[in-house]
Amino acid sequence: MTDQPASALSDLDGRARVVSPSRDDPLIGALSEVAGGPVGRYRAAPDLESWARRALVASTFFASLTMLAALFLGNHCRSILWRAPFQFTHLCYSDIPAVYSSGGLTTGVVPFLQAGPSGYLTQPVGTGGVLLLLRWLTPGGSTELRWVFDVASVLMTACLVVTVICVGLLAGRRAWDGAMVAASPVVVFSGLLSLDLLSVALGMVGLACFARRRERLGGVMLGLAVAVRPVEVVLLIAVLLVAARRGRLAAAGPFAVAALLGWLAVNLPVALLSWAGWQAYFGQLWKADLGYGSIWLVPQILGTEIAGNAVIRPSLWVGVIGIVAVAGYLMLVALTPRASRSKVVPESRGFLLVVLALVAALPFVVVAVMPAVVSKIGHPMPAGTGRVIALVGFPLVLIALVVMVRRTIHPPRVAPIALLLAIGWLLVSPAM
Repeated sequence: MTDQPASALSDLDGRARVVSPSRDDPLIGALSEVAGGPVGRYRAAPDLESWARRALVASTFFASLTMLAALFLGNHCRSILWRAPFQFTHLCYSDIPAVYSSGGLTTGVVPFLQAGPSGYLTQPVGTGGVLLLLRWLTPGGSTELRWVFDVASVLMTACLVVTVICVGLLAGRRAWDGAMVAASPVVVFSGLLSLDLLSVALGMVGLACFARRRERLGGVMLGLAVAVRPVEVVLLIAVLLVAARRGRLAAAGPFAVAALLGWLAVNLPVALLSWAGWQAYFGQLWKADLGYGSIWLVPQILGTEIAGNAVIRPSLWVGVIGIVAVAGYLMLVALTPRASRSKVVPESRGFLLVVLALVAALPFVVVAVMPAVVSKIGHPMPAGTGRVIALVGFPLVLIALVVMVRRTIHPPRVAPIALLLAIGWLLVSPAM
């Protein structure tokens, strides 16, 4: 650690070195000028444990505020029981009440063991178990969906707090990294979209246990995360890739075996009791068309014809997004003290002007030009194209990651590899 810049380290009585965001991050340091500036050079530094404790407490507070913002965003749909089209026009759609009602839980159906009006529940077994738990915890009647959403909101808040704590613990001397998760805008818009935060929390607990050499417990937790959302398997792949690169693949063996056993403990009983109900999710996943969360659906949506054979046009407000972004950046620059302004303004003013012009103008170009382009190329994809993209694309992503991990000068950490795998899956997945 002695080869790192002195400005990036804080010596805490010689016992540990921690990262202070306001001192070590240029952007946060510049923003902190509005509230008094970075941590002082002569400030008495706490020990690492005290520093991490403060960071976790603050991050937990931020996580609660973020979920309150998410709940506020979804309150309109909650008040109207998620009626269409208002749940889309007000950007407050949630899968939680939709899947709960479509799976027949409002009529007393037991997920996977009984078929509802629309057939068996097409969700992973772990997700179905959580939905059943929500039914046990909520009263029935006309307000059942509201109760389900409210209880799920409390559960997702707890999951976000657990995730933030695990990120802080894994970050070590960068204990404030958890605050980036806690205050993420992604959580505001997607935190209550589904039950995915539960799988994220379980996966992070698994990684935290693995980091503390409790491989079997960590593997079980990761297996439960995969049972809730199969995409969490990218964490296991990342651990195995990094372990192989470090020559410690045998040490990761118990972790992988425990993950498999954890997944089987949830899935095997359901598969034995009702094979048709268990495989409904995987069958639907294989046969499904492009999902609303897939980028491959964008040309199809924009190319959809409506009355009069008119192509759906992006709304005018889309063109305003660039101007709003530029205005927000200029406001940030104006609020930054002159002495620290160089940290948020590039040295090349010409380059900055070109970037701001593109950011401001590009959305307008999209609004004006995209419909004409999409009308020629934006036809619906043939059935099965999404599956081909996933079956070919994800192995290519995995091969690229294997090559990158093997050729890096220093062995990478699990977190960036897992992030790259998740991004790769998002790019090639036909259904999200």
